[in-house]
Amino acid sequence: MSRRGRERCAPTVVGGFISLTMVEIASLFGSSINAGASGRIPFDLPAESPGLSRGIVIYKGRPPRDSEPYDVAVIGAGVVGCALAYKLSQYKLRVILIDKNFDVGEGTSKANSAIIHTGFDAAPGTLESRLVTEASRQWPELARKLKIPFLETSALLLAIDDEQARELPTLYRKALANGVEDVELLSPAAALELEPGITDEVRGALLIRRESVVDPWTTPIAYAEVALANGSDILLGALVTGVEDKDKAIKRIVTENGAAIPARLLVNVSGLGSRRLADTYEGEPFQINPRRGQFLVYDKVSRRLVNRILLPIPTKKSKGMLVAPTVFGNLLAGPTAEDLPPDADQATNTTVEGLQKVRESASGLCPSLENEPVIASYAGLRCNCAEGSYLVRFNDTHRGIVTVTGIRSTGLTSSITLAQYLLDGMVVHCNLSPSPDPEAVGSRPESRWPGWWRRPSDNPEKLAERPDYGKMLCYCEQVSRGEVLDALASPLKPRTLDGIKRRTRAQMGRCQGFNCSIPIARIVSEFCDLPLHQVTKRGPGTELAAQAAGGSGGGAISTRSSKPLSQTRHFRVVIVGAGPAGIGVALGLARRKVGGVVLIERAAEPGGVPGKYVAKRGGVPTFIVWKQGRVLYGEEVVDSLMRKLARTDTELWLESQVIQVLREPKILTVVGPDRGKIDITADVVVLTCGAREMSLAQRGWLAGHRPARVFYTIQLLDLLDGDRCLPLSQPAVLGSDLIAYSAAAKLRSHGAGNAAVIDKSSRPAATLLERLYFRKWCKPEWVGVRGKAEISGPDRVEAIRLDGEKDRRCDGVVVSGSLIPNSELAVEAGLDVDMPGWRPVMRGGGQLSHPGWFVAGNMIGGFHGAEWCHSNGLRVGKAVAQYLKEI
Repeated sequence: MSRRGRERCAPTVVGGFISLTMVEIASLFGSSINAGASGRIPFDLPAESPGLSRGIVIYKGRPPRDSEPYDVAVIGAGVVGCALAYKLSQYKLRVILIDKNFDVGEGTSKANSAIIHTGFDAAPGTLESRLVTEASRQWPELARKLKIPFLETSALLLAIDDEQARELPTLYRKALANGVEDVELLSPAAALELEPGITDEVRGALLIRRESVVDPWTTPIAYAEVALANGSDILLGALVTGVEDKDKAIKRIVTENGAAIPARLLVNVSGLGSRRLADTYEGEPFQINPRRGQFLVYDKVSRRLVNRILLPIPTKKSKGMLVAPTVFGNLLAGPTAEDLPPDADQATNTTVEGLQKVRESASGLCPSLENEPVIASYAGLRCNCAEGSYLVRFNDTHRGIVTVTGIRSTGLTSSITLAQYLLDGMVVHCNLSPSPDPEAVGSRPESRWPGWWRRPSDNPEKLAERPDYGKMLCYCEQVSRGEVLDALASPLKPRTLDGIKRRTRAQMGRCQGFNCSIPIARIVSEFCDLPLHQVTKRGPGTELAAQAAGGSGGGAISTRSSKPLSQTRHFRVVIVGAGPAGIGVALGLARRKVGGVVLIERAAEPGGVPGKYVAKRGGVPTFIVWKQGRVLYGEEVVDSLMRKLARTDTELWLESQVIQVLREPKILTVVGPDRGKIDITADVVVLTCGAREMSLAQRGWLAGHRPARVFYTIQLLDLLDGDRCLPLSQPAVLGSDLIAYSAAAKLRSHGAGNAAVIDKSSRPAATLLERLYFRKWCKPEWVGVRGKAEISGPDRVEAIRLDGEKDRRCDGVVVSGSLIPNSELAVEAGLDVDMPGWRPVMRGGGQLSHPGWFVAGNMIGGFHGAEWCHSNGLRVGKAVAQYLKEI
């Protein structure tokens, strides 16, 4: 609630949601002053809607008509709307920021190239050129104040043929005309010296020194948090459907759920929704359409290839497809520029053809990218305006209404100067009379730097005070439970998985949420006091699961070591990964009397993936133990192995993440809630880190939307057995090996319908015997794809489109099989790994490319059952014991 014009009110809790009575709504829009209080974040949705709770306000009903109006209502909480709210909050004004989504920056602003442009190639003399050029000089200080990660990388504009080379002098002069004077024309040799990885076909380049990259998700969040701290209100989940009294001094902004917000000035910065909103107040004509841009994200191991932003020669339509480093350590390639019909404002789906064009373009600029691993793909929609970019109309048909549209790729850069331009224009044209607020803040505190930028685990005092900072949830990005809790408690109160993702980077790493999505959903569920299946991806309508299955969850008996914590810092053998292979290595060493062995597992329980296959009546046993001639549940296999391990002297460290390794001497940095952050050394390191399923982007033949209810198999197991949630009722399984048919059987045994098993092949990868075994539980329909498949559904899965023609209806997708090794530690240690398949290069006996480093289990590549992995671990344990004798 604003400290300029509102009193705090105590919300009431109804059905797990915090709701406002009419008296409290009156207080929300009232006029009493509570100095020092921050703004409010109500959510405009029906009280029965699931997915948001604890610490938020559900706004409903109309405020009294005599409530004091807002001075300015900003409609659209993208980066420009948030920047405008930030600017306005520096003055003694009553401000409200309204958006239809359930977090700021949820629309166009979340899917861009994250570049801070200098404006070197803008049309000189235009509003865009002036605002972008001014903003680029403000960004280093702005990023410092708002705690936004920012890197001044510079850029190379590359000419790769003689015709493009002839354009470079013209672009150089254009840069100077735009006030960008720190540019330099380079010869091909000079360009190759700066960036050895670029194509040797380069014919010249333009060096733009101040081109930079930034965290695009923290930017609107930071703007909005400062606006909130200064007393602005932020109404989320509110689709504006009309404007009443538009020709009067005080207008009323009406939302879909019946709210009516009084305001003197209305600013329409709703991007692709700007035309629809302008129609409600009869704004002057303009034509917009979505322009889709598709992107590829390369793994962090590719970052070594490119240090600067690589730009193609721009066209009249777009800046072209670039390759850029990110502040997160990845490489980004794209975007395409596909003009879509005006009504395609939900077409954020990727296409196989579009992603192939991006890959080809990236490889054209940097040939080595052709064989580099891709971890993700996404698409964003920009607001293309036929009347030109940066269309701004003050007093659009009615006094006090401002229309802003056509803000495309440079909107992130210019957001701060465009906000000032709009503020100045409202003063001149709309009779706004702001006076500076001496109590307003313009920056965020040091504590608001993102955790991935300044890791809490690097601070011994923080780690000792809050052990949750040592409990890693996202293994790829090393995001801890403590950081997820911090995000949930942060000023804007995010309550969705995507909101947590944008604040912490959890679920954004190379495994794309394979390991961490469900554990994070559990934290949201616990924090917000709502059932797990009602946790949402990005708000109501994107719930995690179809329904709760009922009953109590299964789970293995705790196998946490009861031995006292060891203070040992040097071990003869360190085994990383406590699945069947890692346990096998430990047992193989124990048989040969090798002591000083530690088994490090990042999860809370040992056993790896098999431990998630819970033994229960009606379940699906899938683990063949050939020596016994039996088929067991994975939990039974793990329990048997752990009983054997308990009889050895092996130390077992659970919830312990190896975050850094050094090849020689062998030093491993380990973080965990029990030990904090420590360095240990070893004579031998054995990596038994297992494998993960390929992401959609890695498979090549899959594309489409990124909706709720797309799961990997391990997530399916977590939900079905661990949390008693039925995530899908009409499933489709992408993949056709043993894992895929096991997933189909698991779903059927929990009450789902028979799955469609879909793969790009003429026949299933699972053998006939394997398929016959699962017929006891399910009879999936086999669907062979000739060319491609695309996931349909902007919010949650609706169908799989096959070969661009036929839709297969489903309410969720399981992405199964096609395993790749978890070889990140091998790469970091400088061991030889074949890319893009992530297979470690081995010598005999499980030895890797450097002495004293070994590998076992599924990390060697391919799919192998638990019994094989355990046997392989025993053999590697024997080889390690022999190696220790010889050194």
